[in-house]
Amino acid sequence: MASKAMRGFLTKRGEKNKFSWKRRFFEVQSQTMVYYEAESREKEIGRLSLSDAIIRHAPDCKRPFAFEIVTGSRVWQFSAENDAERDAWMEYLLQVAGTESDANQLISRAEALIFASCSDQVLQEATEDDQGSRQVDGGGYDDSDADE
Repeated sequence: MASKAMRGFLTKRGEKNKFSWKRRFFEVQSQTMVYYEAESREKEIGRLSLSDAIIRHAPDCKRPFAFEIVTGSRVWQFSAENDAERDAWMEYLLQVAGTESDANQLISRAEALIFASCSDQVLQEATEDDQGSRQVDGGGYDDSDADE
């Protein structure tokens, strides 16, 4: 578990309006990420449970320095001011969530399996197409151009 508290500004993507990004003040309390309108923390806007959350980079996000927190109910997207700030938030959140290594390893393995499966299917279809194009009327294969 992380030893010191983490707090600061991040820009958060809206849940209802996906084109809306708002700068909010965040504070991690135990395994909960609380966010406010301002640094004064007078008006709490929402909470995000980090228990069993997956924290990862957001490669499909067009905003710079973006990362995601995936929960059972939502994919939360955030943008930091720079690489160092994003990395600091991610490292801290990974420690707090406590399941990062197993979850991220599972995702990586799943993505690799999907890619391999798709590659195998494309290869198999290409092989079947190639064999079908070399088949002659008698049911045999014409291997005369196999060496080319």
